[in-house]
Amino acid sequence: MPDIELVKRAFPGLRRTKYSNVDDVSTQKPRTYGLRSLLRREHMMPLAFFAGIVCVVSTIVFTSWLSRKTFSCPQWSTDCTVDDRMAWIRGHLGTVQGIVTAIYALGLAGVSYVPHALAEVAIWPLLCRRKYSIKQIDVNLAASRGSIAALFSALSTAKNIDSIIVLVCVAIIILTPFTSGPLVGYVYDLEELQSSFQSTCVRGGGMGFGFSQKTPPTIMPGAVGNAFSTYTSWASNLSSEPLPQYRDWFIDRDQLAVRGVFSAPAVRIQRSIDCQGFAIKLASTDSFEVETNMGNPQSTSEKRSDPTVMLRNAPPLTVWVHDFIFNSPSRTTATVVFASINGTIEDGLPNKLPQTNASAVACDVGVELFDDRLITGSNAPVTDDPISSIADIQKTHSLNEVNLWLAVAPALSGITIDGTQPTFAGNHWMPQAFTTSAQKISESWTIAEIKNFVDVTMGSLAITTARAWPKANVTLTSIADTTRMNPARPPLLLIPLFAILAATIVLTIWNVQTHRRLRVPVMRLGKLEEILKSAQTSYVREQAEADARQFSYPSQLDKLELQFGLSEDNIVGLDKRVKPFSSIDARELVDVPREEPEGSLVDTTEDPRYIITTTLK
Repeated sequence: MPDIELVKRAFPGLRRTKYSNVDDVSTQKPRTYGLRSLLRREHMMPLAFFAGIVCVVSTIVFTSWLSRKTFSCPQWSTDCTVDDRMAWIRGHLGTVQGIVTAIYALGLAGVSYVPHALAEVAIWPLLCRRKYSIKQIDVNLAASRGSIAALFSALSTAKNIDSIIVLVCVAIIILTPFTSGPLVGYVYDLEELQSSFQSTCVRGGGMGFGFSQKTPPTIMPGAVGNAFSTYTSWASNLSSEPLPQYRDWFIDRDQLAVRGVFSAPAVRIQRSIDCQGFAIKLASTDSFEVETNMGNPQSTSEKRSDPTVMLRNAPPLTVWVHDFIFNSPSRTTATVVFASINGTIEDGLPNKLPQTNASAVACDVGVELFDDRLITGSNAPVTDDPISSIADIQKTHSLNEVNLWLAVAPALSGITIDGTQPTFAGNHWMPQAFTTSAQKISESWTIAEIKNFVDVTMGSLAITTARAWPKANVTLTSIADTTRMNPARPPLLLIPLFAILAATIVLTIWNVQTHRRLRVPVMRLGKLEEILKSAQTSYVREQAEADARQFSYPSQLDKLELQFGLSEDNIVGLDKRVKPFSSIDARELVDVPREEPEGSLVDTTEDPRYIITTTLK
């Protein structure tokens, strides 16, 4: 009959069970110290894990909050403000990003402490499966503790699925924290993103009086002068035309160009341009005075325009108004003549002028204004108040007269010299006013160029006319680009955390199952004291003693191949040949206390974790 006290020390778990016969021990598995025991001993594992989680979550929460903030407001916005705190963050964003990166990387390192420790624990079941040289053990332990150089060396030692699983997890937890810098930088990149803003838009529009064609020209409304300046700056490449895709709208495109995407009621311009050859009728054969039908306008019984105009004996394109008609209360058609002196126009009729020739076309330009809704993009916020309206325009003049001004815009976009009609040259898609006779040029024009000239000049006049005679302020809601962080990116910071957690889960499950399957007595780290404890077999001590005699040389033990199990001298530890724990009957293992040297700090009388020697009965 075996000594009951000896059996209890071999199987501490039996202390909680009453047995009538000590032979019942044969049905019990030896008690092992698993994951919970490891966590109780290694307090830094749970502490580092939870501290890391707090750091990572804190950086993600702060970054998510910051990504929803506006760093700068458009000057025209009336509802956007940036407080002093956000202004400081915007001015020191590099510093803020650096602090966040440091805390985030520290958090990942804290979370990684647990899988690093579990990878270190894995060395014992791996040593139970196959032999490793001391150098390979050292490399695997260094890799499990985070050495990149050791990781690549350890990968070359992987010879079974277990070691591959462990080393893949080690690679994930080593390399993942290095993504923190680039990932935080990507999340903190500033972009031009759309945000909703409110602004004030001035609503107006109209002309003070009707159009007249005089020689020399009379005073013009302020909107006409502003339109000439606007068009000239476009033609001279001093500025670019705002929102050219919305030329057919009676709005202040200069004001609305920066407002982004919106939807609001506005006045639309419906226009038509039909050009055909024109025969110039001279008032006398020896002059450049040309007859028109402008002497008896429909708009009033008063004679507002001269029946003739004076042309300039210069080669560029010249423009004048030949006739107009009010088709309906809301529609006007004007006949505008384009003549290329000493040049040609597509589909133009040749005309004989004193000492030169001219090719001319007459374009019937029809203009009609009506209320519509302007939508400048998809998902545009809706504003109900109109930014221009027929009712406002009619307060200054009839629609017919405003339509007439727009129809004759090409004749208003140049400079008269000595009372003659304006001339144009240069870029045919947007010709500039011609004011000199030094150049002797012969130009050819197409109908497409003539129509584009009408479109652009009408668009410039529509801008300045819509700006004139302000009536009211309208609150406009729009979506515009502003510099800010992308709020969709902060969740990307969870990816490294999830990768490390996934490796942690895999290593935890693998260690628990493998320790149980191989019946490894205790789950422990690969620290020096644990290696020293398991290196007390006769074989290892003999090899170490022999190597120690060569005290003047480096150790030669790196090639010593060892395996973990029950050694030939019945000691649980590292040896060249061992008996696996899974093949040992529970009744064979009896822990016996060793005699401690005087002054030892290790108490082995009660805690079987410190009993090193295990013998066979």
